[in-house]
Amino acid sequence: MLSQYTSLGSTSIVIFSILIALLLSVIVYFIYVKPMDNSENSIGFSETDLPGKLGEVTIPIASAGFGEIMIKQVGGNTLHIATSWDKRNISVGTEVVVVDMKEGVALVSELYDNSKEEEMI
Repeated sequence: MLSQYTSLGSTSIVIFSILIALLLSVIVYFIYVKPMDNSENSIGFSETDLPGKLGEVTIPIASAGFGEIMIKQVGGNTLHIATSWDKRNISVGTEVVVVDMKEGVALVSELYDNSKEEEMI
């Protein structure tokens, strides 16, 4: 369009076009790309992040077997195969803490609740 509607030479048109492209790139970067850095939210996690996390038993865990736990993460809930760390039966709905991860299996222990002990006294 510049070559047809202006009297600029080819070199001037190329330089002018490059300047317009750079200006638009900078505008898009500061208006769209840079603000998106602050809103980034990942649902990814690593198994090394799980020890210490609280979860809830969704499939009962036998003392010498496996069950399933649900852990609430930022991006949603994740389900993991679990076994009892202290070799006890753990029923559905029990709150547990992940003690360790071994070969993709969460070793969990029942979360101790002081209020139950106080109620008994």
